[in-house]
Amino acid sequence: MAMGFYSYLEMPKIDPHAYDFVKNPDKFDGKEVVVVYADVKTASEYEAVIDSDEVEIALNGNFVTDVFSPGENISVRGIFQSPNIIFVEEYHIHLFRSLKYYLSVPVIIFLIFLLSRQFRFDLKKIQFIEKEKFHSIK
Repeated sequence: MAMGFYSYLEMPKIDPHAYDFVKNPDKFDGKEVVVVYADVKTASEYEAVIDSDEVEIALNGNFVTDVFSPGENISVRGIFQSPNIIFVEEYHIHLFRSLKYYLSVPVIIFLIFLLSRQFRFDLKKIQFIEKEKFHSIK
């Protein structure tokens, strides 16, 4: 509860989406922006083009063409320049992003198995009920 109250007091900054940059380029021109989980569409000698929120944004920087490859999933931070260019200052390549979903499926199945041994689902009450244990009397 204390963390929720602290978060409310601090009011964290919400970064605008890439769609907002392209829709209102004058508002963001020369300002620092962040784009997360964007897909690299093309990478040429001078720039890379990413697709985020159904808009394309060009990335510029000294290292852009050496680092990014088409199909990669990246996050970038940089300075936006109208109409749709970001001069990259920092970047992060999300390797194996979809792998975390595939690795979590067996864990979820295992947890369901464990819970089904201890509980049963009552359709009438729409809730889980602990199974009754019968002990033999000797």
